[in-house]
Amino acid sequence: QLLERRLDSVVRKAGLAASQAQARQLVLHRHFTINGKPVSVPSILVDEDDVIEVREKSHDLTPIVAAIGRGAQGPGWMDVDSNARRVTITRLPEPDDIALEIDEQQVIEFYAR
Repeated sequence: QLLERRLDSVVRKAGLAASQAQARQLVLHRHFTINGKPVSVPSILVDEDDVIEVREKSHDLTPIVAAIGRGAQGPGWMDVDSNARRVTITRLPEPDDIALEIDEQQVIEFYAR
């Protein structure tokens, strides 16, 4: 759940970037705001009811326009308005929302070392 809530992951899953690396770079270059405040930390965690927007001066940035043109929809726990370039977190992601096939117990054991 924590990995899904990272800002760079939200930007990619919402279809505002073509890849995780591109999403990370766009965030690092301050092209996004959370609740109206510019952010440059890709690992910041979003919460329920947070609004992530593309900054006004970045609306026509080529990577963002190209990513939106691909028509990605975003998972069910976020509301994506690609015309306004806005993402609203409607609820926190649940394990069923995560599309990866992972053994959660192995992850917990790995990080518990």
